[in-house]
Amino acid sequence: MRTYSVHIRRHGLDFDRDVVVVKEGFSWPAFLFNIFWALWHRHWLAAIALLVIPLGIAIITNVIGLALAGQTILIMGWLVMVGILANDVRRYYLELGGFVEDGITTGKASDDALYNYLRDTATPPKNTSRYML
Repeated sequence: MRTYSVHIRRHGLDFDRDVVVVKEGFSWPAFLFNIFWALWHRHWLAAIALLVIPLGIAIITNVIGLALAGQTILIMGWLVMVGILANDVRRYYLELGGFVEDGITTGKASDDALYNYLRDTATPPKNTSRYML
């Protein structure tokens, strides 16, 4: 089971656009397709950074004369950092967009996690009696 955070836009009218589930942990899509991942999620400044920083690393390592193996290690290290921080960047952009984190849930996939979250928030408390005095 994976852990997900659930983000809700308050006063939203469209459920499909106003509830977002974000996985905790490493993001393989961001690691493999970093710029395209950022563009897909509409993180424009992050996409620019994902383009400029590797170019800067390549230019600086060429200027100082670092071997190709060293350049590859630096770029791979950068990509690992992107994969580690990508979901946190996504949460940051959601917060800027007016979303608030409403809870944590688990599931095999994001749809399962959303179903579990909705099921858990819709159930009444267990120790209540209908005819309490």
